[in-house]
Amino acid sequence: MNQRNRKQRSIHRPDYQDILVADNRTHRVALKMPNLKDAVPGTPHCELNIIGDKMGESLEAAISDPGHLVRIPRGCGEQTMIFLAPTLYTYSYLKAAGKITDKTEDKALDAMRRGYARILTYRQTNGAYAAWLHRPPSQWLTAFVVKNLCEARKWIKVDDHTITTALAFLISKQRQDGSFVDDSPVVHTEMLGGVQAAVPMTAFVLMAFSECINDGVQMAQLNAAKARAASYLDRSLKPELGPYTLALGAYASSVSNSSSKSRILQYLKDVVRYVEENNTRYITAPTRSLTMEATAYALMTSLNEGEHRTYTESFVNWMNENFHPSGSSSSTQDTVVGLQALAKYATYSKEDAMDLHCEVTLSSDKNFNRTFRVKRDNSHIAQHIQIQHHPDAQVFITARGEGSAKAVFTTSYNKVPDEDRLCKFDVRVNFTDLSAVQFLDCRN
Repeated sequence: MNQRNRKQRSIHRPDYQDILVADNRTHRVALKMPNLKDAVPGTPHCELNIIGDKMGESLEAAISDPGHLVRIPRGCGEQTMIFLAPTLYTYSYLKAAGKITDKTEDKALDAMRRGYARILTYRQTNGAYAAWLHRPPSQWLTAFVVKNLCEARKWIKVDDHTITTALAFLISKQRQDGSFVDDSPVVHTEMLGGVQAAVPMTAFVLMAFSECINDGVQMAQLNAAKARAASYLDRSLKPELGPYTLALGAYASSVSNSSSKSRILQYLKDVVRYVEENNTRYITAPTRSLTMEATAYALMTSLNEGEHRTYTESFVNWMNENFHPSGSSSSTQDTVVGLQALAKYATYSKEDAMDLHCEVTLSSDKNFNRTFRVKRDNSHIAQHIQIQHHPDAQVFITARGEGSAKAVFTTSYNKVPDEDRLCKFDVRVNFTDLSAVQFLDCRN
């Protein structure tokens, strides 16, 4: 009985995941099959998947069921943004990736228009926003609203006055040293991510200023306020503030094109974690949500700064493994920033030409030869092959032609558990011939 239970522990693990780039050259990858000493004999099997969509499963929900992320905003001012922001960046991603359907587009644009109309009901006379009109205005919420309205104006009609008055309110709250501190924090603290102190708050407002300017917003004093915030960030952002704040600050410095950004960008590179075996880079932070958010900021910084493609795509590899937005995240910011980062990457990586020939061979079987062809019309379909497991054997993937694709090599097997996890009892069954048993009647 114990031995049967051992075979039920199934392990499914990705041993390799990376992006193949040919660009009219040959890209060759060699990977070693794992030596599975703890596997139940006869159970290991391997599979290789190649797909032209480099986002892969990370945004499967956004593609296959956008309703999880494209939702009609409701509730107070903060709740309205919790619904509106993921809709905006899901739409931006699907639009950039060329994967939006007419039905989803209509629903998303309708949700944006309704969200915009609803958030205006929480707009105070000074242009700021709060959860309810009777509450003091929140600098963070106002920055978040204006940042999203500058994104929304790409797709729907947004009154410039609503943007400029919100920016004017923020400028009026800037401290003499260039910083921002929110005296009236939000009620729904899950919205904030890691923005809860002067340096990250200033970086967040600087990001809102810069994204609005880059999207064409013009108003008096905005550039001067941006410069003061960038100067404060340059003086105050130190390595000891931690990887999350460094990632947020680096993106704010990059998107604002700060003259002293190079030092801050180096701070960020110094805290990037790299895992060579699956070519992933990420930023570690105290919680899973903050780690996701920080890594998304690092990806956007890498895109803004024109880092080498292989460096940038190692962040995408990590997000492919870890980012699965469902609309029910513990933090609004990790979902929104993650979607924003992948929307930027989808625009960056969009390729005019796609005709990739991939050949797969094995060191353990000279007769094994399989080929894939990834073209524009099948780039969204995963092509896969089963490969017999041979311990320590090498799998060779050779890509030629134009374009790029994602390759994932997975091993599945049943594992024998460690001795200390085995059941600590034996079951012994004794059978008795009931025909030989005599029953006595005790009533007499």
